[in-house]
Amino acid sequence: ERLHQKRVIRRMRSAMRAVGLFPLHTVAMLEASTSHYAGTVPVEDYPTLPLSVNADGKLYRGKYIYVADAAMFRCLPALPHTLTIMANARRVGGIVAREIREQ
Repeated sequence: ERLHQKRVIRRMRSAMRAVGLFPLHTVAMLEASTSHYAGTVPVEDYPTLPLSVNADGKLYRGKYIYVADAAMFRCLPALPHTLTIMANARRVGGIVAREIREQ
């Protein structure tokens, strides 16, 4: 089973690279052990809390830190929410890529 999982992950990483995505790290989680927390990094127009981000996911107190997961959601959308999280990560990733190109 683990060998099969490694093969599948290798193919997934290859497919991601083919479309311009670069997976940095793979974490093997136990079954049913994943969770998505919402609201732990609030989105604010003005930085009033020590740990908050703007609407683009940029951490106010971090020059190169972006949040692209469910932590910046005020609440989780109806299930399944994985595609919503992926869409937000794609959006924030596009913003980061644009900023890198402009430097």
